[in-house]
Amino acid sequence: MSKQRHQSAPPKAEGQWKRPKLLGYTETLRGLGGIVAPLLTGFSLATIAVLLTATTHPWLWRWAVVALTVAVAVFLFAMQVSFLALARSPSPSDFLAWVPEIADDEALRATARTEQAHTFEQMSRLWKRAGFTYEIAIIAFLAGVVLLLVPHKWTVVKGLPAAVSGIALGVELWWTVANKLTCLPHPALGRREGTPAAGGTPELPTAAAGAIPAAAAASAVPEVPPTAAAGEIPESPAGSG
Repeated sequence: MSKQRHQSAPPKAEGQWKRPKLLGYTETLRGLGGIVAPLLTGFSLATIAVLLTATTHPWLWRWAVVALTVAVAVFLFAMQVSFLALARSPSPSDFLAWVPEIADDEALRATARTEQAHTFEQMSRLWKRAGFTYEIAIIAFLAGVVLLLVPHKWTVVKGLPAAVSGIALGVELWWTVANKLTCLPHPALGRREGTPAAGGTPELPTAAAGAIPAAAAASAVPEVPPTAAAGEIPESPAGSG
């Protein structure tokens, strides 16, 4: 009877730990905002400097400078938003590590869940912004590369790089649209799935999926030494990440 009543009336959202759909989102944000975006920003800036100081230019070099300038600006914005998202960690383990008392105090645990849900919403919103701006920057960057490679006179040798870069731009556009439309297969996944480069969002799960039993929460917290003061963070046990 109690089991059926529990299934028909799931716990309230305030009693759940929110979790992202893709659990590796932190590594994705670090790669996006800390590696890829800075590298492509530096390459774009160097290319702009060369184009503006050179005596001879490709045919569409002015438009290439415009595209690369847009890429630089949007890459920098994506980097900053990624760092803001990383600063708002909604991991329950962080709450348990910083406030170990919540493992034994239901009132504190409820407060921590509320705060974690708020932090999760902030991170999710910033995740979407970082992904969207990153996509715009990648498209602008590839458009700049295509414009640079358009030759004055077409030959097989000169046209092949332009064709390859054009295909790369087309695949990137396909990637972006496929992450928004469920009817279009994804070029890498073959199906729609929240991906970081598409602003793929850590979606809120169902109530049952987001719940962490109190016993599991308590077991995730290292024991506090008897001499430790209240609120003091114990040392991580050996072998922990």
